[in-house]
Amino acid sequence: AMSKSIQLYNDVVSFETDYSEELAFKERVLDLLQQSGDEALSRQNFEPGHITASGFIVNKDATKMLLVQHTKLNLWLQPGGHLDEGETTYAACLREVAEETFLKKIVSDGQLFDIDIHLIPTNKGLPAHFHFDIRYLLYVDEALPVDISEESLAIQWVKLEDVQSFNNSDSMVRPVQKIQKLGQKC
Repeated sequence: AMSKSIQLYNDVVSFETDYSEELAFKERVLDLLQQSGDEALSRQNFEPGHITASGFIVNKDATKMLLVQHTKLNLWLQPGGHLDEGETTYAACLREVAEETFLKKIVSDGQLFDIDIHLIPTNKGLPAHFHFDIRYLLYVDEALPVDISEESLAIQWVKLEDVQSFNNSDSMVRPVQKIQKLGQKC
């Protein structure tokens, strides 16, 4: 079987974006995968950091996004987290979404949707390091029940145009803009 880091490397190479900061993120992800190989996928890899995965969950007509209020960070975010050993980023994304929202019925093309890199400050004796976040777009029926894990304080469907009032970081604004553009194509 092809190593997970080579598989991801190939996915990232073919990923296209119109955002200059995201092109820079793409190059940094490729550098990390080249330098560290499968180690890049391990949460024990702190220099410069490791791959994580997350999912932007939208309703069927992509007018709303499901956000969770993260307990530790107290930020409204998309669900996501670290990879388990031997896991692909897409599998990790789906597992984290299921753990953080209890949603299992998800529709997605499984294609890379967004790349983001953010600094994780020193915490609990762990050194400061980067999360190289590989992100997917997931469609869900908003009538399905959702619930939160102990990782979250709250969960909420938010109109796409209101997401910025919950989280106005570039990390969230860029994917929202992409989703809005997708909506206009239909």
